[in-house]
Amino acid sequence: MRAIGLAWLLASVLSACVVTPCRAQDVVTTKDSTEFKGRIVEEAPGSHLVIRTMGGEVDTISWDNVGVIRRGEWPGKKSPWLAWGLSFVLLPGMGQFYNGDVGKGIAFSVVGLASTVMMIAGEESSDDALGALGGMLFLGSWIASWVEAPIRSSAINRQRGYSLAPPLSPARREAMLPPEADGMAPLIPLAQVTVRF
Repeated sequence: MRAIGLAWLLASVLSACVVTPCRAQDVVTTKDSTEFKGRIVEEAPGSHLVIRTMGGEVDTISWDNVGVIRRGEWPGKKSPWLAWGLSFVLLPGMGQFYNGDVGKGIAFSVVGLASTVMMIAGEESSDDALGALGGMLFLGSWIASWVEAPIRSSAINRQRGYSLAPPLSPARREAMLPPEADGMAPLIPLAQVTVRF
């Protein structure tokens, strides 16, 4: 039983040490000393620069107003499949460690370890109720870890500005402008349209 607990603790600690949340970002300082922090998503020298903040806001800065650009190491995209696989194949909580959610990873791992100890203790003492409770707790934490890890990976990707869709080229973005941009009448919002049969 000590070997199982030690192996579990070692796997949890190694996962926590390997995965550290990265908070680096790009910083654009304008000529009037205003700072924009986030991820530079478009850079058109001589024209403009577009930066997306961690909150998802998008700011476009005229190139003439750009003073200093400091580029940080931007955290990479998380794989929901890998997060799910780590939680499924290894131990409950490993997908959470991969996502950088160390607290959640420890919680899932502790519940998994405690429920394993309960199952072993129930088996050794012939206490079926204790073994069954341990089994249900383990299964619950395992399934919860499978479900939570990929959802959180997707949420992290959205916070970092990653999308499932490929980025639009400037020409495609311009083609998608609403008609009022060309002097035409504005579109009617769908909420104001009534269809009667």
